[in-house]
Amino acid sequence: MNKHLLLFCGLFSCLTCFGQSSLTLFGLNHLVDQSAINPSYIGYNQFEFTLFPITSNIYSNGPTYQDFIGNRVSDNVLRYPEEALSFGQTNILNIGSDIETFRFIYNQKNWSISLHHAARTKGNLNYSGALLAVAIQGNAPFIGQNLSLNTDFSAFSYEELGIGGAIKFNQFQIGGRLKYLSGHSAAITRQSNISLLTDDDIYQLSLDMDVEVDIAGENGDLSAFNFGPIGLNFTDDEAVLIQAPSLLFNLNDDLFNFSDNHGFAFDLGIDWHISEQLQLTASALDIGKINWKDNAKNYTANQIFEFDGLSLGQLTFDGEEVISFDSVEDSLDIVDFVGVNQAFSTTLPAQFYLGLGYTLNDKWHFNSTFYYTSFQDDDFTALSLGTNYQIHESLNIGATVGLMNEASLVVGVNAALEIGPLQLFALTDNVFGLFDLKDNRTINARVGVGFSFGEVGSNEVNKEVLGYK
Repeated sequence: MNKHLLLFCGLFSCLTCFGQSSLTLFGLNHLVDQSAINPSYIGYNQFEFTLFPITSNIYSNGPTYQDFIGNRVSDNVLRYPEEALSFGQTNILNIGSDIETFRFIYNQKNWSISLHHAARTKGNLNYSGALLAVAIQGNAPFIGQNLSLNTDFSAFSYEELGIGGAIKFNQFQIGGRLKYLSGHSAAITRQSNISLLTDDDIYQLSLDMDVEVDIAGENGDLSAFNFGPIGLNFTDDEAVLIQAPSLLFNLNDDLFNFSDNHGFAFDLGIDWHISEQLQLTASALDIGKINWKDNAKNYTANQIFEFDGLSLGQLTFDGEEVISFDSVEDSLDIVDFVGVNQAFSTTLPAQFYLGLGYTLNDKWHFNSTFYYTSFQDDDFTALSLGTNYQIHESLNIGATVGLMNEASLVVGVNAALEIGPLQLFALTDNVFGLFDLKDNRTINARVGVGFSFGEVGSNEVNKEVLGYK
């Protein structure tokens, strides 16, 4: 039996996580790193490498971090941002964090093969604004109301080792990758029906829970679990405590640490050079699933809990990383989760790209990209228009304008510097988000290093087609 207040998990994940994949990268044909999301990629150098490209993402249609901590009555009490929240369960947070330790590509004129390794974290949270209202304000403002606190979440971290290839037929290039997956940790709600009622006469509190959660990881225990950038820690002293961990995997402990949680996925891509100037590219990524067996458990709570004369306290905040629920543990320690050993599987959120590129001359290149993914029945779409300019043979810069979920307008920038065989690159879909991390709903960045050696035959022709001769 486990006694934890799981219904408040949504708030803490929201405050600490860094979600969509890079729109900008898909249109950058001059980057070796584009092969990460374009399986049909065939480069114009015989040997190409990328080392430790790092990506962090966030997308939210709800409040920002600043919404919670701004204009507070007290320094250590969070603010409820009712103007930025839907009171129902339509607040979405989509997160992601990737480290690609290496990617090797061997190119010939009409074909290529590749090998790569990466560690990834993916997460999605769909939470009720009422849950945050109760967590921050307590239940006193909602006496006599039956509040729906439903919260669905899915988060998992895993490593992948992939091998791929691409082949060229006249104007067409097609490619694919097969990826072995090894799961680190997972937490996913299978069912989440939670309601809270405070009696307006004797202040009796009724918590009606029908919740089912699958968890796998180091100990398969609700008391503490970590998946990449997200960590939850329930202690005996406080009902809920969370401390924001590093966005990166632990390079010593987490990388190349394959588990018994096995899975497979594949990527597909096609590249059509309609003419020497016009290019159409499409990719389907992460088609697959992970089977969780290592410390895999299923937890359920299906009953009505009643507490006499209980008033929930407020969330407190230490001004930096730690958030705690200050008075629940003394009054409430009776939410029972029954756990059984049970294997389960998670389907990866598949990603789809469609891009169109146009090369005006040897300086200017234009592109547009459409992106779609669905995570736990929550759809995410994005569209971008971009251009790149070759300032010098060693320096390329670009900018994009994007629209995410038909609501968030973002401006991205990118730059690539080539020094001999070395290529340094950095890009973001929302440059303004990088300068104000606490007050943006969309944050995305990717940086890395690439190397290229040796020229493939017809190298000059390939560069003309790509627009970077």
